[in-house]
Amino acid sequence: MVWRRGVSPGLTGFQSSNFMGVIMDKLNLPEKEGGGPAGKGMPQLNKPLGRPPGKPLKKPLGKPLGKPLSKPLNKPLSKPLGKPLVSSPAISADTPGAAPGAPSGGAGAAPSIKGPQLKPGLGKKPLGKSLGKRPPASSLSAPKPAGKGGSPKSRTGKLSQTIVGGPGVLAGATFRVFDKGKWRRKEFAASKSVIKIGSETQESEIVVSGEGVDKAQAIVRRIGGHWFVMERGNEYLMKVNGFPEVQTVLSSQDTCVVEIGGSPIVLLFGGGEGKEKRKDFDDYFSLATMSGGAIRFDAKKLCLIGTDDACDFQVIEDTGAPPFAACIGDRDGRLYVTPISGKVEVAGRTIHEPTPLNSKTPLFVGGADLLFEPGTREGAGTGDLEIPEVGQRKFVFLQMLDESSDGATPMNVRLPRAGKAAILGRSSEADIVLPGKSVSKEHIHVIMYPKSVLVTDMDSSNGTYVNDEKVRKRLMRAGDILSVGEYHFFLCFAD
Repeated sequence: MVWRRGVSPGLTGFQSSNFMGVIMDKLNLPEKEGGGPAGKGMPQLNKPLGRPPGKPLKKPLGKPLGKPLSKPLNKPLSKPLGKPLVSSPAISADTPGAAPGAPSGGAGAAPSIKGPQLKPGLGKKPLGKSLGKRPPASSLSAPKPAGKGGSPKSRTGKLSQTIVGGPGVLAGATFRVFDKGKWRRKEFAASKSVIKIGSETQESEIVVSGEGVDKAQAIVRRIGGHWFVMERGNEYLMKVNGFPEVQTVLSSQDTCVVEIGGSPIVLLFGGGEGKEKRKDFDDYFSLATMSGGAIRFDAKKLCLIGTDDACDFQVIEDTGAPPFAACIGDRDGRLYVTPISGKVEVAGRTIHEPTPLNSKTPLFVGGADLLFEPGTREGAGTGDLEIPEVGQRKFVFLQMLDESSDGATPMNVRLPRAGKAAILGRSSEADIVLPGKSVSKEHIHVIMYPKSVLVTDMDSSNGTYVNDEKVRKRLMRAGDILSVGEYHFFLCFAD
């Protein structure tokens, strides 16, 4: 059959005269004069080719193929076919521009940093490894260095005796928080070693309101038998016992009043109730009521005054005193009183900040009239008490050693000032040398910011961990723990 291009007004494209004749015979269509091939008229098609119009079919032309499938032909895959490729994670909340202490663009842009630069590229190793959390260490045994490609079994330890004076008895912590005009109680078990204080419940265990308070403004971390209370916010807002501080170290027997954004928080380790009332202190002061009778207190310990059972000097509740009204403490050899909540007067003058106490000073605390007697602190000094401002502080890595590391000398690494960078590794050419087989020649690169440290792994063999999590890049703040090979460092402020 020969195909040729036709010119029928009803059809376009290729057509065959014989083919069209067959179609017309089948459909019984009348021929129309004029046009068409070989002297035959072409039909004018007003309807599409197919079944002539009629009644719709009531039944299908054939039987259905079968019942519908009740189950899928194949089970879904329970596991992925292969490992996903892991690229270098972007630092969202940890980016230097958005994190506390990291300069932002514009006028406050990051300073130009001279010094060693990172090696280009991610390398081949990270593509086959997950950057998820490392399982927590099951014991506090000394970490053993591993050979090439290995890593220490444990990444947490107990702080060396040479740093904080020895381990103490582990105890829980009770916090009394005053916020929005009310006192509330927060208790933590002895197993809780990290407690954050901030403005959001998603980031902090203790939530306080106040202007400028960050999501995690401060951290309370237990290492060994001691507690570190450290500032982590974008602005320095923390006060310790009435004075601006960026960090303080407490034993399990100490009491502390931390103020965050105007909200006082009383830290009581081990519960705080049932304190032993002694009278044979070598260094003491006394508080007496106007009706007579004086009680001695240890001048080296913080003395809480209020109606709560945890207070050292309990005021009768009928006076309308709050649970924690004021505290008396030592600073630079002088005793001072600091209001916590409620009205406090010293010699008839209402105070709002730490005020020094001299010989036989009348006090009005929590609706009660008291008389302060200096005891062994007689003549310790007079005049106003200087309240220093908190300026820019340097950071230091304190090495953490296990209890089994008797006689070992910890390595304390003083980091450069803000705006500088350094490389830490095993090589003698590194800015900070960390000898050890499990440490790479160039293990990590650090960039210093006023309130944080940006740590980047330099394609090391055994990886870099921050708070037991393997990372490629992480912005560390005070209170975080860095693990590099067999070394475990605690980031804190240098005194």
